[in-house]
Amino acid sequence: MRVPRLSALALVFILVQGAFSTSVQAARPAAKKKPQIPSWQALKLIGEAGFRASTSSERGLRTFGRGYLEPGVTWKARAESAFQLQLQGRGWYQAEEYSGRQSERWALEIRDSYLSFDTDSNRLRVGFQSLSWGETFGFFIADLPNPRDLSDPLLLEIAHIKKPVFMIQDQWFFEGGSVQAFFTPIARHTDFSVSLPRREFSRIGVDSEYGIKVNRLFDFGMDASLFVLRHHERTFALQPRAIWSGGLTATQSFGQDWILRTDQVISDDWQSVDGWRGVVGLDWTTTENLMLSVQGQRDPLNSGASLRMMLRGFEGVLDGWEFEAFWFQGIERNESWVQPKLSYHSRGGFSVSARYDWIESGPLQRGLLSGLAREDRGLLWLTYGF
Repeated sequence: MRVPRLSALALVFILVQGAFSTSVQAARPAAKKKPQIPSWQALKLIGEAGFRASTSSERGLRTFGRGYLEPGVTWKARAESAFQLQLQGRGWYQAEEYSGRQSERWALEIRDSYLSFDTDSNRLRVGFQSLSWGETFGFFIADLPNPRDLSDPLLLEIAHIKKPVFMIQDQWFFEGGSVQAFFTPIARHTDFSVSLPRREFSRIGVDSEYGIKVNRLFDFGMDASLFVLRHHERTFALQPRAIWSGGLTATQSFGQDWILRTDQVISDDWQSVDGWRGVVGLDWTTTENLMLSVQGQRDPLNSGASLRMMLRGFEGVLDGWEFEAFWFQGIERNESWVQPKLSYHSRGGFSVSARYDWIESGPLQRGLLSGLAREDRGLLWLTYGF
């Protein structure tokens, strides 16, 4: 497949923007609007502080503790101003003991930090950003605009593993839908638990990533999006190649209790058997206290099925407590992953969670969990959001 020139896609973006700027008159859907910030609250502190303690059985006992601080601010010159500035970073320090040896690591990272210009029908952001395109849980196959930090392979909370990248992102809103386009001048690599001698991205055009997503909310309850993007492989590779991916994400509600979800992605990944990955899931919810989800997943490495249960305490009875359980079972290869999790969330922003991961796989199976085959682990996580 020949990759179209960057100028051709840029021309498409300009034409789409011009068409919508002349035809869009409807206000942005209320669900997508952000509340106005009062003038006395023009500068607002946001962020999270936390500590994780973990022990695992990867080729012997391995323990570590990581403390982190993720502070940020949002600012508007005036309450009615369309311009808003957000700055956010993360600093962490980790002490680890493994096979009788001790080590220390630390890092400073830029998180979501951008300048935003919002109107009723358009939202333009320039800076370090994270985009979420998928609708399913577990492996997040459609969240391709951002690389990930997989240095801790069992930490799959998507808000923590996404690596913000410097991009220009524009979103046009119309009645019942939106069009979103992004351009990342220079891509970033996905990080893994081992260091790889890879070439650093540095060339605009050759190392750029860009894409477009069209979303539509239908009257019969379906929320569907079509997307196409050029990105670098998010797999374990010495020199990730630039490839094209396209797909569909959708949710369909049936009454108030049932939601059908799907993510379908096709990539021109010539090194795999084929480039089709798909997830279809069904959620059943009773009020806001119990949710059951089942998913079927098709992947060239290993197809499988996932189950998830979430049970929240009622007001006055275990208020603030939450129990989750996740289970993945491979079909083509015998792989399984079980993760129970118990959490408590206070109204003051403090939360604590404890979980355990049981992994059964084999490093020679080349499946979805091959890299986690000996990573049975317990994890305690304390956070405070502000």
